[in-house]
Parts: sequence; structure tokens; C-alpha cells
Amino acid sequence: MMSKGERVRVMHFVTTTGIGGPDRQVLGHLAAVDRTRFEVAVYALTDEAEGCALADRAAALGARAFWRFNRGPLDWGAARELRSLLRDLRIDLLCAHGDKQHLLGLIAARRAGVPILGVVRGWTGATLRVKAYDWLDRRLLRRMDALMAVSHAQAHRLLEMGLLAERVAVVHNAVDVEHLNRETGPSARDELGLSTAEPLIISVGRLSPEKAHVDLIEAAALMRDEGVKAHFAFIGDGPESERLARAAATRGLGERVHLLGHRSGVAALLRGADCFALPSLTEGLPNAVLEAMAMGLPVVATAVGGVPELVADGETGALVPPADPPAMADALTRLIGSDAETRRRMGEAGRDRVTRYFSFEGQARMLEALYLDVIQGRALTPSRA
Repeated sequence: MMSKGERVRVMHFVTTTGIGGPDRQVLGHLAAVDRTRFEVAVYALTDEAEGCALADRAAALGARAFWRFNRGPLDWGAARELRSLLRDLRIDLLCAHGDKQHLLGLIAARRAGVPILGVVRGWTGATLRVKAYDWLDRRLLRRMDALMAVSHAQAHRLLEMGLLAERVAVVHNAVDVEHLNRETGPSARDELGLSTAEPLIISVGRLSPEKAHVDLIEAAALMRDEGVKAHFAFIGDGPESERLARAAATRGLGERVHLLGHRSGVAALLRGADCFALPSLTEGLPNAVLEAMAMGLPVVATAVGGVPELVADGETGALVPPADPPAMADALTRLIGSDAETRRRMGEAGRDRVTRYFSFEGQARMLEALYLDVIQGRALTPSRA
């Protein structure tokens, strides 16, 4: 373990999807961490048989990075490999992102004699199998040395589960506003060949049941019935893709609903849109909303999870109840019907909010303090709990 004068050694354990929040958050932290005091390593499980893009990018940022092909939820070989890395690299703290990482990371950390910090983004309960994993994960959290929630709403859920406040901290997700605004490429408006006179609403996220994109399609139909001829672009893929295509066709929206599929970078696609929509039933602290605000888009979103901690209702967009297409349609109609200057002002307020409160630099300082608290066994401070 660390001695006086040594850098603190932290390892992040994550399953990489190439699109998910943990990937972006870990890489953003690597770019902002104080390297004079902290050494951050990465251990990634990946479905990429020939390599791991996350590990490559982490190494390019100066981190020691390791990866293993993802062999399923009970990969005991990963736990053994991770335990060896924790010992060989003399890691002081393991940060485990997600349910599988909580299970395997807990086994490895206990055998290596290393404290473990569980990073909690929420549970979707999307399928019976996922519900079983969620159930197990909630019980594993009680065995962690400390927990980091990505929103105050998520922290509140942990406290309701009986976890002690002194073991729970809140550190919000972050985003690099300048990097996103430098991203080049065609916008979704350009790609679809839409004029600036045609309203364009964009939604980004995995097409899975808990994201409730079908509610956004229903809202689009309600808007069309009221004479609002907007276009809707969905960026992402997932098990709901075919269902959404059928729903759009059934509602006569085939020419106005555009399923653009998965994209590795979405910032440029957002440029020039009129607003961003998030119809989710559940969220932790959505990176998609952070990125939309960073790109200067007003946001209409459901008031679930940590979303109200991002979107200031009436200032940077609008909050609506979940599973309520008429409310979503009404909020989008009012925003689209407002003048361009109002939308620009709301978008700029959103970008300023993200720049002030959700930067990787600010996040890094909070994480660094949290690392030391957990390693030294201190109660977590009220400012992060």
C-alpha cells in the first residue's frame, strides 16, 4: 500500500461498450487527474475480440491499461487476473463500474486486500435477466467499502435501501464542452437534407425499453395531428429498433422519424438541431443530456433520476412526467413554436450550466478527495453525500 510521498494508485474496472457512460467518464477523468499525486490504471472487459479501444485510448492518455475478452457475467478468470494486477501494481483503491464489476471486483479486491469503491449509475430492470442482476447488485453494494452515486437522486435511493450516509458520495458525470464543440462532421440536419425552416428534434441513446423512445414517437404523432410538422432523429441502436420503425410507420411518420443508428461521435450531429428530447423512464445522470447542453441545445426531458439536476425547467429546457406523451408533445410544441432567439438563449444557458458545474476538471478534484477518504477509512463528507 501507499507510503508517504508516493502517488496514490487507483484502478478503474469497467466493461466497455464503446458508447456508454463509463467509457467516456473514465477517459475524461484520465485527462484531468492530477498526475503528480495520483496514478490511474484501467482494467476493461470488452466484446472486441481483436483488441480494446478503451484500453488503447487510456494508454494514449498515459495510463497503464489492461483488457480481457468479456466471457460473460461469471468470468472467474477475470477476478483472478484482476486480483493479480491489484497486487502486482500495488493498487491502493479499486473503482468498480456496474453490476458485473461489483461482483468480480469485490472478489478480487477482498483477496488482494484492497478497498473497493462501487460506482452506481442505477438499475434498468429492462428484462427478467437484468432484474435478477439488479437484485444481486443491490445486495453486493452493502459489502463495498464506499459507494459513489452519479446523482443525488441515485444517492437517495441508496440511503432508502439502508446504506449509511457516511459510505455514500455523489460525484456527477462530466463532459468536455470545448472538445465536443470542436468535433467536425456533417450535422443530422445536413445528413437528412433538411432546410433550416424545418424543425428538427434529436434524441440520443440506446434503443431499449427503459429509454421509452416509443413515447417520443407517440408525442411526434400528437404534434403532427396538431399541425406541427417536425422531424425527429434517433441516434443509437438496440433491441427496440424494429419496434420503433414499425411504430413510426403505423402512425404515418415514416418520412419524419429517422432512425440513424449507432454513431461513435454525436456532437457534430447535434449541431443545428432545434432541441433535444429525452423520454426515459429511468436514468442515472445521462451523458446524452450533458452533451446536448454542451452543444447549446435546449432540452425537453422526463423528470427521472438525476435529470432534474441537469435541466433547469424553464431556463435550459423543460421537464415533463415520464410515460406521458401528451406532456412531452406539449413541451416540444411550445419550444418549437418559440422564436429562434428564445431557443438560442436557453441553449446558451444550458452550455454555461454544464461548463460551470459539470467539467472533468471539477469532477477530478472531487474524485481525488473521495479516493483519499475511502483509502484512509474516513466518513464521506456531507458535500458529496
